[in-house]
Amino acid sequence: MAVKIPGLKPVIVTPATLYILSDGGQYETFRFNVHFKRLTRDKLDGLAKTFMEGEIKLPDVLDQVVTGWDGLKDENGMEVPYSPKERRAADDDFPGLEQAMMVSWFDHMFVTQRQAAEKNSAAPSATGSAQTAQTAMSSTTT
Repeated sequence: MAVKIPGLKPVIVTPATLYILSDGGQYETFRFNVHFKRLTRDKLDGLAKTFMEGEIKLPDVLDQVVTGWDGLKDENGMEVPYSPKERRAADDDFPGLEQAMMVSWFDHMFVTQRQAAEKNSAAPSATGSAQTAQTAMSSTTT
């Protein structure tokens, strides 16, 4: 018999932060949400392994795991519907967008139960990645 946990959604929404180069070598931050498919451990580990070994590229992983986004708007302030084509175009205009999505995927999908408990009890951080925060000086904008 397979275990079922009531109330779990097939999609997980996680925050992502894009660092955009600004004046004086500083970085502005743009925060948005990414919608990821809920995958089994085997599928998660398999995708991570093939990516880390260079068998597939970052956009290929995102094609398989991203179902949507929130917070990305057009010039009229309307939400831009997600599609892999739109994501690639946005990354062309704002280099690092896909990388920010991938950081969010790794930061949120590969945590232990202890790390999750600590994350839930800690004060919210300005970024999803401590390592990224150490390398990017930022001021907050949206």
